[in-house]
Amino acid sequence: MKEIAAVVTMVKDDHDFLRRWVKYYGDIFGREALYVFAHGGEPEISEIAAGCNVMRLPPGYDPKWAGRRARLFGNMARALQNYFDFVLVTDVDEFIVVDPETGFDLRTFLTRRRTGSVISPIGVEVVHRPQEEPDPIDTHILGPRRFVRFSSFYCKPIILGTPQVSFARGQHYSTHPELRIFQRLYLFHMKFCDRLDSQALLESRAQTISKAGYGEESETELSTRWNKLDGKEEAFLNRLANLPKIDGWDFAPEMTHMQDTWGPRDNELYHFEKLIGKEVREVPERFFGIV
Repeated sequence: MKEIAAVVTMVKDDHDFLRRWVKYYGDIFGREALYVFAHGGEPEISEIAAGCNVMRLPPGYDPKWAGRRARLFGNMARALQNYFDFVLVTDVDEFIVVDPETGFDLRTFLTRRRTGSVISPIGVEVVHRPQEEPDPIDTHILGPRRFVRFSSFYCKPIILGTPQVSFARGQHYSTHPELRIFQRLYLFHMKFCDRLDSQALLESRAQTISKAGYGEESETELSTRWNKLDGKEEAFLNRLANLPKIDGWDFAPEMTHMQDTWGPRDNELYHFEKLIGKEVREVPERFFGIV
C-alpha cells in the first residue's frame, strides 16, 4: 500500500527557509516523506533536515543548470510515485496551504483527491510592507507578515498524482494537459517576506551569475532568471512594498482567467496566460501561525 505523499525540494544556503520547510511539511507528512537535494552538500543542510532523505549534489552553476534541475525533479517524482499517491515538488520557500475554514490540513485534502491528476494551487506572494510591519519574523511568517499579491507564476502544477509529467524550469509549467485548481488551496511564496533578506538574496543571485561569467545580455537559462534585477533590487522591493491594497480574499476572477486562458505552450507544455497582481490584499487571521 502506498503512502499518501512525498515532498521534494532543493536547497543551497537558504537555511532559515529549510528549517521552516522541514517543520511545515514534516509535521504534516513526517520527515521520512521529505526528500531534500543539497546543492553543494553543505553540512548544515543535513543537520537541519535530520530524519529527512538528504541527497548531495555537486556545487556550482552552468548555463543549463535550471533545465537539469527541472529534469531531476520530474524524474524523482516519477520514481517516488511507485511508493506515494502524490509527490509535491516545491522550492524551499514555497508552502502549500489549505484554507483552515475547510477543517482540513494538506494531508487530509490529498486523501480526498483522486490520483491520476495534477493539481495547481492558487499562487500568492507574501510581500513585506516595512511601514506597516516593522517587527522581524520570529516563529512564524504568516501573522508578522500579512499581505500578498496574486501571481500566476506560483500557480504551479506541482502536486503530482501521475508519473506522466515533465516540468519546465522552476516547475512553472508542465506537460500535463488538464488544469485542476481548488478555491481554497494556496501556494504561499515567501521569497519577499522580509525586506532585508530579500534584497540580500537578489543581490547574491546577481553576483552568482556574474562570477559564473554570464553577462547582463546573456541568454542562458540561469541568467535570464537571476540577472533581471541586477542593480535594481532596492527599487523593485520598494515597488512591492507600496502596491495599493484591496479588500477581500476572493480569487475567483483569477481562477476564471486561469481556466479561460489555459492551453498548450511550446515544447508540449501547458499553462495559462501571465497575470501578476498590481495590488496586495490582507491575509485573513485564520492563516496566522500556519507557516
